[in-house]
Amino acid sequence: VYHVTGDITYLALLLPRRKTVVTIHDIGNFLFGLGGLKRWIYKWVWLVLPIRYAAAATAVSQETRTNLERHLGIPPERVRVVENCHRPIFRPAAKPFDSACPVVLQVGTQPYKNVPRLIAALAGLDVRLVLVGQLDHAIETALQEHGTAVETHAGITNEALYALYAGCDIVSFVSIGEGFGLPVIEGQAVGRPVITANIPPMSDVAGEGACLVDPLDVQSMRAGFERVLADPDYRRRLVEAGLRNVVRFSPERIGARYLALYQEVARP
Repeated sequence: VYHVTGDITYLALLLPRRKTVVTIHDIGNFLFGLGGLKRWIYKWVWLVLPIRYAAAATAVSQETRTNLERHLGIPPERVRVVENCHRPIFRPAAKPFDSACPVVLQVGTQPYKNVPRLIAALAGLDVRLVLVGQLDHAIETALQEHGTAVETHAGITNEALYALYAGCDIVSFVSIGEGFGLPVIEGQAVGRPVITANIPPMSDVAGEGACLVDPLDVQSMRAGFERVLADPDYRRRLVEAGLRNVVRFSPERIGARYLALYQEVARP
């Protein structure tokens, strides 16, 4: 069985048709990133044709499957949902909450990650922001405008990323568009309170284990942070619910679902 899992889905077209599985994480490039001929090529060569060709196709969330149907006309029965899992290295890491100056971790800095609004929401709060990813002009402008204390990282290993999760006090992921939202379950797996967007797929992935805010409303985001910062009992409940929720996305559970799919595809 051949499984194409990343941004090279076009390779499925070169593999044995009856033995190939293709996974679609999102269609963000089609919706937001590309235009003209590049958008047309991406639609057909990266998405539609590989999904039609493969013996089986999966999406990492119901939101991604819905987008495939809504924007590309892919029948929903053609794509089954198998969610992402967190990496095995992500495990609970005990840490007292730093009430004096909590660390807020944001993984991802692409425009749809909504970092400038996050910076505005944190303005004036006694927190330190840790960003993982390259800073663009909009983020640098927002940091300068609000005088935000920030620490930045880019191109780091999984071990270094886990250390950042273990060293933070709050995980923020108020993105305006995702295929899944991996930092939500990574934060839950480490045992940190998570603040995320109240839109799919983040709200679906988070379950009861996150403070949900409107990612387009700075005041809603700020209110979420203020509640998490001020209420130890609320933080505890978020962490406990997150640890229960993230069991759904353990490597063992997701691996078992893919194994069942491989066995199905491998049958004559």
